[in-house]
Amino acid sequence: MDVRDNGGGHIHAAEFALQVLTPRRIAPEPVQFINTPLNLRICRRHQDSSGIAPGAWVPSLEQAVETGATFSGAFPLTPEDGANAIGQQYFGPVVLITNARCYSATDIFAAGFQDHRIGPVLGTDENTGAGGANVWTHALLSDLLQGDRATPYRCRREPACAYPSAAPSGSVPCPALLWRTWASSPTSCTG
Repeated sequence: MDVRDNGGGHIHAAEFALQVLTPRRIAPEPVQFINTPLNLRICRRHQDSSGIAPGAWVPSLEQAVETGATFSGAFPLTPEDGANAIGQQYFGPVVLITNARCYSATDIFAAGFQDHRIGPVLGTDENTGAGGANVWTHALLSDLLQGDRATPYRCRREPACAYPSAAPSGSVPCPALLWRTWASSPTSCTG
């Protein structure tokens, strides 16, 4: 499977796809939030929602005030029953090809592919682009914080700058790093 230059997609779909390639039970990748007051408010506010339901992270985010931990506890975003509902459908050999332009759900797919020993992972670069991190866009944050008058962030983005490294001095990139996967995705591994 060649996933080079894949910017990602839906995390559940990426983790659900793993089951069709292996007889092993899929354990979705656990993720952590960076401990910030904003992330705690988002998790509290949406802990019982039907989409992103980050209730599992609330206790560890609350404890971070006392412990000074940088990251929350690690829990999966993808439901384990869904990641195992179909079972193996492809029974041949499979190799995963990645590069540094694999992000988001593709990065999580690559980590799951490696963690479940589905097959060799061949990287044309030393690592995937996300390195285990994921970004949430300004639009998603706006939706999650709709009506929250105490939102402690501001975003200014220059239209010509698509990447933070190209942003002019003083501007802040819009995507906010909110969580990371617990596993990393080295790209030169024999599974």
